[in-house]
Amino acid sequence: MAPLLTGAAVGLTIASQLLFLVSFLLPLKVILLLGRETIPSYFPDFMVAFGRERLIVVLSVASVLFYFSHLVCDRMVTRFSDRGAEKLVQRSRKIAIFERQDEVASKGYLRFSQAFAGLCFTGVCLFGMLFFYTKLAFLILVYFLVFSIVVALLSAGSEVVRDKLADGLGTLPKLMASLGFLITFSFIVVDHLYLEPVGVLVSVVSLLLSRQLFSKAANVLKDTAELYQQQGMLRALFFHAHVFLPEKKASGFAGLAERAGRDKWMLESLTSVMDTQHVKFSSRWVSIGAPDLLCFVADVAAGEGGGRQILFKIFDVNRSAQALHEASLLTQQRALPAPAFLGATTVAGMNCHLFEITGYNVFVPDDENSWRDRLVEFREHSLALVPAPALVSSYLRSRVQLVGRLNVQSLDYLSHLYEGERDLEPLVRLRELLPAIIQILGELPLAFHLPDIRPNMIWLDADGNSRLLHWGRWALEPVGFNWPQNAEMIEPALTLLQTRRHELSDLSLNKTLLAALCSGFEDNYRKGHYDKAYRLVLAILPVYAECRRGEV
Repeated sequence: MAPLLTGAAVGLTIASQLLFLVSFLLPLKVILLLGRETIPSYFPDFMVAFGRERLIVVLSVASVLFYFSHLVCDRMVTRFSDRGAEKLVQRSRKIAIFERQDEVASKGYLRFSQAFAGLCFTGVCLFGMLFFYTKLAFLILVYFLVFSIVVALLSAGSEVVRDKLADGLGTLPKLMASLGFLITFSFIVVDHLYLEPVGVLVSVVSLLLSRQLFSKAANVLKDTAELYQQQGMLRALFFHAHVFLPEKKASGFAGLAERAGRDKWMLESLTSVMDTQHVKFSSRWVSIGAPDLLCFVADVAAGEGGGRQILFKIFDVNRSAQALHEASLLTQQRALPAPAFLGATTVAGMNCHLFEITGYNVFVPDDENSWRDRLVEFREHSLALVPAPALVSSYLRSRVQLVGRLNVQSLDYLSHLYEGERDLEPLVRLRELLPAIIQILGELPLAFHLPDIRPNMIWLDADGNSRLLHWGRWALEPVGFNWPQNAEMIEPALTLLQTRRHELSDLSLNKTLLAALCSGFEDNYRKGHYDKAYRLVLAILPVYAECRRGEV
């Protein structure tokens, strides 16, 4: 059944393109007739028999009918492709392998049908041209051959070109089609001016045909490239013997970690921050517990002077946004509890940050309590930092804060879930008060939020002070964000913070608690913990009322 559906889809695709070509050719004949008083002699006799005016009407109606037939064929191709993909998936008798697999199967089958049909259409066009415009057919064949050779040579000689082609063809198919049509058009003009031309009508038909030919050839390239990129999923869906193994892109870390070449790229990176002539150099790998990061500590000694320790932190390509986020903080915020930032560079296309860590040692906790105490102490230090105005401005333009994530849609969704099971009045009440609550939260001072501090990320400097080596996930949120959700635990923390940030001296306990409760609601709703989110709604309402009473 599937081969028949494939053949039908391919045949209909070819028919659709021929109908499309005819539907655009007939209006040209109508325009030629409108510009003349008589029917040209090169028109077939059966057309001449209609007479000029009637022939214009017939050709106009035929053009519309051919175009609608083209649309019908396209619609049938889609239906046959969906049905063919469904049959193949059923025959493979496999359980659900990945998300949206039916859509992937349908689109993959459609791309295969279109690519095969496009290839057949291109061959039919060239075969036809060999009979009525042989020179042009040979020119197009030579162009395809030369273009393929040039791309192959560029790919073989340039790693950049090879990587781009591996990631996707990009604009290459469009370039091939546009350049090919331009060469075809130029050849037809030159042929009519200086060589032995064919008839004008043949030239017009050949020009239209070449346009469709190059367009289809470009689509064949694009469809084939997309099929190649999804080959693992499509093989697993359509063939019994294949299983789905998600492909992991090579990160490039392996080449950077090799000791033979490591010192070379590290020295090249160091040239941007220090004089690397006549230095003794050694390096070792360190782990800071974060995925997609590669870290090395380099011991650099110059002459008789003391040595320096430099941390190289390389972000994998899928962490480039995190690297830029960290760099924006390190360059705009003063007095951060972080090692001195020496600069940023790129290594093998990946972001690399350099830090001065001379005299530093990783913090090794004696037990779980000592790590917890050190983490609390560090968070207290980071909360005491006043965010730089320029940093706040750029952050607010690019990131959504808590006030932007709170919305009535979440409350409406909870109302639908708990209808008939719980009291909905608190949800309705919070929905009414949400704009006022958002206004209060929007007026709160901002503080740094560091959600993902792991062991090995905190090191101690020469004086024993804590320094964080990774700032890739910092955020600016209202004071109280992600704090404990009861006043007894918040009060001492707020009092301590007010002694370190004097602009917070007027900040009330209730407003801080409101921020903690709202952030807890948003977090639990996002994670699908709806019962906890509902209970926090019950806690938010009285705290908001206390905030209002405090303003009177």
